[in-house]
Amino acid sequence: MDATEPRPTFVPTSYPGILHHYTKDLTAFEFDSPALRSSSSNGNGGGKPNTLLFIAGLGDNLLTVPYVSDLVKTGWSVVQVLISSTANGWGTGTLTRDAKEIALCISYFKIQLSRPKVVVLGHSTGCQDIMHYLCRLEVSQQAHGQLDGAILQAPVSDREALAMMMGKETYERSWKHAQRLVKSGRGGDIMPAQITKEVFEAPCSAFRWYSLTSPNMDGEDDFFSSDIGEDILEGTFGAVVPAGTPLLVCYSGEDEFVPLTVDKEGLVEKRGVDE
Repeated sequence: MDATEPRPTFVPTSYPGILHHYTKDLTAFEFDSPALRSSSSNGNGGGKPNTLLFIAGLGDNLLTVPYVSDLVKTGWSVVQVLISSTANGWGTGTLTRDAKEIALCISYFKIQLSRPKVVVLGHSTGCQDIMHYLCRLEVSQQAHGQLDGAILQAPVSDREALAMMMGKETYERSWKHAQRLVKSGRGGDIMPAQITKEVFEAPCSAFRWYSLTSPNMDGEDDFFSSDIGEDILEGTFGAVVPAGTPLLVCYSGEDEFVPLTVDKEGLVEKRGVDE
């Protein structure tokens, strides 16, 4: 997740690469790299590169996560995927919409461009998109069998982070207001700015706010909270489809959005995945 605190000043730069239209309206930027150039020079599609698809977090846009361009040093071709939720679009979106669009992008690179291996890398709230794709999106809607692995980098509980940032009273008022709207069939209504503006600039629907903040563990976004029990984990980390998909969790040891009371190493071990 990303608060509205000022971002670091970015120096104007240019990056050569390819802008792919993986649907009519959605694009993905593939950074120029030795792997990509080697593929092009071989001709006839030979030696096509393995491909890493990067999914950014709330509020992020193209190149706002500084380390992405450096990943070309891994020898893989690196692609930043832009979805409808990119930048401020997340507030009125859902993880289901995100996951469907990610599936289309996976299919584009794996099937249309015949890339040998395709792995997705989620950053911050982008990790929720990947988990939703892996364990909640219907198999018929997935790029089934086309994904070769997934990486979660800096997964974070938005619920715990927002409770810490907003203070108990404001946090509780916000999720209860969202809950009332959702229960009355008004989940698409925009939350009052006086509630959300202290942490997010983007307009946010009641459904998405409740998904991010509900302490009842029924929010669509709630994959990484420290108080989630084994029964719920069985339906998320224990329900990855297809079974056996390699999954790497890279928890940030100094993530400012994780409360100090959270045992990060214990959290990763609890989920039973490689750290």
